[in-house]
Amino acid sequence: MEKNITPDTVISALASHTSATASDFPIDVFPAKLQRIVLELQTSCGFPIDYTASAMLAAISVATGNTHRVEVKRNWRESAIIYMAIVGRPGANKSHPLNFAMRPLVNADWKNNQEYQKQFRAYQEAIAMSRKERVNAGYDQFPKEPKRLRYLVSDVTQEGLSVIHSHNPRGLCLWVDELASVRPQELSEFHFHQMSFHFGCRHNSETSAD
Repeated sequence: MEKNITPDTVISALASHTSATASDFPIDVFPAKLQRIVLELQTSCGFPIDYTASAMLAAISVATGNTHRVEVKRNWRESAIIYMAIVGRPGANKSHPLNFAMRPLVNADWKNNQEYQKQFRAYQEAIAMSRKERVNAGYDQFPKEPKRLRYLVSDVTQEGLSVIHSHNPRGLCLWVDELASVRPQELSEFHFHQMSFHFGCRHNSETSAD
């Protein structure tokens, strides 16, 4: 065991790791504040620049959703929809940068779910009443079931994703920790149609599932 470990040797090792993990990712495309975050996370936490910057790009895409589009040419508009895969060897520090970038969206989803649960309890109370009781209690005569707003989904079927997307026209992010879990199997007809569905979502096309 190394006995001559000092603060200086630790700092030197971290500096060597930082220089060895330099990236060609063009972080200058980001605003100055985001560039500083990317660089400070590399220095303080050892997050690879390209992983952090890619994760931020994905998070920005999710936050933007369908609120803005770029008109490339006349009648040709593109949304901020991207596929993003962070690929690296085991232990290459892939998950932490992604979790960091997605944390604000996770927190927003948690708050939206808390509000949804509150609204759903009120909805259940209302539908348990008669129409007259609803009016007297201040509820709508024909209450509508609340819809849960969200940014992120993970373990979901194609049919479930269609329903969730109909409740969230702003857009959704299918976020999984392992890319293999969404890899289409070319020899399976079901997965072929599933792949076609996701490519339709990628190009902002209309989809339907029964």
